[in-house]
Amino acid sequence: PPPPLPLPAHMNAAEGNNIRSTHPPFPEPGSVIGPDGPDAKYFNLGRLGKGTFCAIYKCVDLSHSHALMADGDAHEAKSKTKRKQRIVAAKVELANFVDSGVIDGEASVLKFLDASLPAGMVPTFVDYVRQQNVAPSAGTEKGSADGGLSAIIMEYLPGEDMHLLRDRHCQTLMEKAENGGNASSSTCDKVLRRLSVEDAVYLVADVMLPLLEAMHYVGMVHRDVKPSNVVRTGTTAADRRFKIVDFGLSKSFVVPKDSSFANPLRPWKGRWMSPSYSKAGEDIKNDNMQGCVRIEREAAEFRGTSMYASLRVHQGKDHCPRDDIWGLLYVFCDLVSGGLPWMEYASARDRSSCQILKEMVV
Repeated sequence: PPPPLPLPAHMNAAEGNNIRSTHPPFPEPGSVIGPDGPDAKYFNLGRLGKGTFCAIYKCVDLSHSHALMADGDAHEAKSKTKRKQRIVAAKVELANFVDSGVIDGEASVLKFLDASLPAGMVPTFVDYVRQQNVAPSAGTEKGSADGGLSAIIMEYLPGEDMHLLRDRHCQTLMEKAENGGNASSSTCDKVLRRLSVEDAVYLVADVMLPLLEAMHYVGMVHRDVKPSNVVRTGTTAADRRFKIVDFGLSKSFVVPKDSSFANPLRPWKGRWMSPSYSKAGEDIKNDNMQGCVRIEREAAEFRGTSMYASLRVHQGKDHCPRDDIWGLLYVFCDLVSGGLPWMEYASARDRSSCQILKEMVV
């Protein structure tokens, strides 16, 4: 990293450290993630969004270097590219879920996928920060960590997610309909939420399906397939690239060969997230540990989003790759029809009613 700025001649080192360490408490804009003082790492510019378990912040990487990347092999080049990102995103667990293991698990999954998948499919993993003694300020939002903080530092994606992209497209159609005097009924609202079949096929078959296929190829299920978990990498109309995000529910369906949960009739031949990838803060090690597909559990808790979860998941069955594909099918139906029969129940978090309607449809 570049050296710190020189201090004024009248100031000693201790006074300089005090000035550099003057930051508001996290998560206020201007706070830092990582050790305070001259070794601070990530400067918080403000919150981008908030989910069930985590909040995401836009940050400046203070260790960023403008030095040109040296020539090297592809793996080394990819690693060095991570450190060239000046603006990053920090995903921080909410206070209710501190030390729940959710953010730790997601960090491990993202680091594994970033190292295992072709470039351009998931956000680049940059860092994993565990910080102690983070004191909240008065009026601090619920998402601050009282006494500790864990954060995934990753590539910042400036584009819209697929859900917002659809909403913006539909808002444009609505404005055109209003100007033409043709938007007078709720039925029209639903019609205007529809995408053309061509656009829906592109987003589902050309964008989302290859991303899920790549995850399945390395033994991982996403378990929360929905439009808002696919994000554009840029902001211009010419940028048609998307990355899949949010791996808080993702899980490997491959286990070590000697595990009691392994199915010996289904050995896994490809790469998978073996136990050596379990610690997000450690370097990934290449190993040749043999694995098998996990035996399906007799009962599993519901994981995912009611709007797009498969019927099997509603019925308490173990999530497998086909459930991701069922979710993708529901996404396609939603995009081309403007909604799904159970969307009102999903909005009300009424999973049992969603299950009943899906049983009727399927």
